Amino acid sequence: VPAPLVAPLPPVAPPVAPVPPVAPPVAPVPPVAAPTELAPPTVLAPPVVSAPPAPPPPAPPAQPVAAPALTAPPVVVDPDDEDDVEGTVVVSRTPFRPWSLHLDDGRTFEVLGRAVVLGRRPVVTDLGVQLLAVPDPTRTLSKTHARLDLVDDQWHVTDLGSTNGVLLVGADGTERPVDAGVPTPVAGRFVLGSVGMWLTSAADGAR
Repeated sequence: VPAPLVAPLPPVAPPVAPVPPVAPPVAPVPPVAAPTELAPPTVLAPPVVSAPPAPPPPAPPAQPVAAPALTAPPVVVDPDDEDDVEGTVVVSRTPFRPWSLHLDDGRTFEVLGRAVVLGRRPVVTDLGVQLLAVPDPTRTLSKTHARLDLVDDQWHVTDLGSTNGVLLVGADGTERPVDAGVPTPVAGRFVLGSVGMWLTSAADGAR
């Protein structure tokens, strides 16, 4: 009996050596910057404050100066002036009595003192003078037209530089102009501009 045929064995491959694992690539490490050195803080010197100047020493109190004695000058009396009546103001001692100023149109105004200034809108700076605004539809009166003064129980009228003047009317009706600035006795009716008027006293009647 023939021996069976044995098939030849395939060749055996040599054993394969294991492949070592491949390490992953290492990322480059960035360089580390050196720490920045900080500048030391600047220290400011405190401001120099100068001391205030010392106040000056107080002045010594002033010594009171005695006022010179005033000596009244001697009064020299001129014997020629001792009887000079014109240089002395005579004060009226007569008590004032009520008076009234009457206009031709029938209106009456009370006179309150010894001095009265008449006009449409009279103005005066003298103290004690009555201002009497006279109605004047004709507009012939000046604003400050005339002045009345009672001297020794007699009225005097003075034209104060008015435009249309002052007239004195006599008993016979004649008219006489009054010089400006000259006190003139009033004996009856008188006219300022075109406005006629007269004065009366409660005791003596018309003047």
